[in-house]
Amino acid sequence: MSVENDPEPLVLGLTTEQMPPLVQVRRWTATALADLDDDHLEAVLLISTELLTNAYEHGSSPYGVRLRRGRVPCRVRVEVDDTSPDQPVVGRSRLADTRGRGLIMVDKLSWKWGVSPLPDGGKTVWATISCDQEGWIPCAGNG
Repeated sequence: MSVENDPEPLVLGLTTEQMPPLVQVRRWTATALADLDDDHLEAVLLISTELLTNAYEHGSSPYGVRLRRGRVPCRVRVEVDDTSPDQPVVGRSRLADTRGRGLIMVDKLSWKWGVSPLPDGGKTVWATISCDQEGWIPCAGNG
């Protein structure tokens, strides 16, 4: 099964202009993916938080977070929508900087990531996290 073509993604609808508590998003994600290995789940949680934070800080009107799951190999695709046409930019961060690390972490922790345009304008920023990444324990029950 392809993660990108998963017919039934898990969806967290966001209708507010204010950022929801990230702990709520992390709990929803952790509950939905409770059977993942710890490393895989932590990467998904971090990437979900980063993509959503970026959408609220740099995009406009975020209105959805989706999780798509492929079983063999075990991969999770996190998708965050916003209505801004602006493309995300991987920043440069120095040791003393307090900003600019989000997409650097997404790039390092994900198997691949990118941006897809939405039909009515805006974009989906997505990242796929695979449990078969170097040094990770494969997820139980997925092989």
